[in-house]
Amino acid sequence: MIVTALAMLAFSFPVRGEEAPASSAAESATQAQPGRPEVATVAPAGVPGLPAEPMAPYMVVPPSAAIPKSPDGRLLRWIIRPWIGVTTVRLGTLDDFPAKSARIRERRVFQTPVFSASITGETSHGIDYGIISGLSVGYQFHPLFSAGLQAGYLKTEQGSYTAKARGTADIADSWTTRMDSILALAGMSLKMPFSETTRMYSSLYVGASFTTVYVYHQYWITYGGSTSMTEAQATAFGRGFVPEFMLHLEHDLAPTLAVGCDLGYRFGGVSALTHRHTTNVNYMTQTGAEKAGTIMRDAEGTILAVDHGGLVFALALSARL
Repeated sequence: MIVTALAMLAFSFPVRGEEAPASSAAESATQAQPGRPEVATVAPAGVPGLPAEPMAPYMVVPPSAAIPKSPDGRLLRWIIRPWIGVTTVRLGTLDDFPAKSARIRERRVFQTPVFSASITGETSHGIDYGIISGLSVGYQFHPLFSAGLQAGYLKTEQGSYTAKARGTADIADSWTTRMDSILALAGMSLKMPFSETTRMYSSLYVGASFTTVYVYHQYWITYGGSTSMTEAQATAFGRGFVPEFMLHLEHDLAPTLAVGCDLGYRFGGVSALTHRHTTNVNYMTQTGAEKAGTIMRDAEGTILAVDHGGLVFALALSARL
């Protein structure tokens, strides 16, 4: 039977130099075979038994997901994307830094027999949000996937803390704090088209943060009718790992220009920062209590760490090249 089948298959092809009529090829493809149900197929001329349409690919890309083209037909694969927005931050250890120092100073200085003062009031404002901006450069290597690099700059609002003490002397202890960070990330995006002009991207980026913390301290004492003021500041630097997940909604204004908004969450932080300069910001001594290059600690000796993870909302403009 196998030999017979091979012989029938061989005779069904046209001899070299001859063309099989399209009608006969189609008819031979639709002839019923004994013992088998009749199945109708459409075959191209000269190739009997083969379907005219190719098999569907494993991943069907809708027309709305196609890589856009310029008016001259060139594929616009490069995506340049500036953006700016707001982000939440959680800087618990930095927010607690001034209060810890003031309470240590109360025990060591305020309550000594010379001043006999105790803290009578405190006001504080923690750091809750920041402004974030940046630039993304991506390359769309597939109708649904792109890869890229992203650089960002995060600058937080200013935190503050003030403590007042009364006794033989009147004392005011004032602090301001803030943080900024440069983000360098790389990642990939998945395109989810809604229509030919509107789409969403889901992206995951990972990279590093280069973070700087600023602490400024002013300290007033009014004693015996005169007021003296001492001030100090500290700058500390650290690096950390940052993953960021983001959803981008985008709508075309033109074939090469789109506007959009981003919503996502940034993780990560810095576990320790080092002093850039010698400072006496904690103890107000004549010689620096913390040397340049040492780990930044609060007045109780706890290592200062910052967590700059938080929600991100941004507006963006996308240009395709």
